[in-house]
Amino acid sequence: MTSAPPPPRLVEYLALRETHPSWFRNPDGGIEVLLDPAGIMAVEAEMGRRYAARGLPEAWAEVGIRYRDPYLMLLCDAVRFPGGEIGVHHRVVRAAGDLSGVAMLPRLPDRRLVLVRHFRHATRAWHWEVPRGGIEPGFDAEHAARAELAEEIGATVTSLTPLGAVHGSTGLLGLAVQLYLAEVSTLGAPALNEGITELRAFAVAEVEVMVSEGELTDAYSLACLLRARLRGLL
Repeated sequence: MTSAPPPPRLVEYLALRETHPSWFRNPDGGIEVLLDPAGIMAVEAEMGRRYAARGLPEAWAEVGIRYRDPYLMLLCDAVRFPGGEIGVHHRVVRAAGDLSGVAMLPRLPDRRLVLVRHFRHATRAWHWEVPRGGIEPGFDAEHAARAELAEEIGATVTSLTPLGAVHGSTGLLGLAVQLYLAEVSTLGAPALNEGITELRAFAVAEVEVMVSEGELTDAYSLACLLRARLRGLL
């Protein structure tokens, strides 16, 4: 007797192995992504039963592409943990390219640092943070950094110093952001259409107080500051 073919959602999901093989690599000793359709469906059945026993929808255990747009995908994977236990794990991955975005710490000629007051939809709150944005398909990180600085704060950029990449939330996001220290000579108006209502220049010591007192909590801004400080650039 031949086994039933996998559902179309699994065919589409497993096709990603060809286009994005790095998403499915299984380093020794890590959490293994299961790639055999029969094994995946067995995990779905078991996890579906566990969800149902808790009064939750069995469909939550379905493996596949749960959401996609031109920029990212939300995947649900069948996995085996190092101890042998099975489960399903969700992750957000970048649809194209290894870097999802850029974050820039702008510095004026008087060495003050520029932060923006940005309303973020995800937290439904205001945040002080560095300018940042996504990398559009076909463009590199430096082009994106210059474009975002011009768009968000109307900056004239004189130089960009790469500070390396950082992962913002390794428990969910398979995304990396390239960091820069940006020397800027002039500033313009904040991008109101992006939720930025104010930009302000601070002395380095003032920004460090904001960090220590929990007024600045954005991970990419903290990473920019730390990298620049450790490299002796601030």
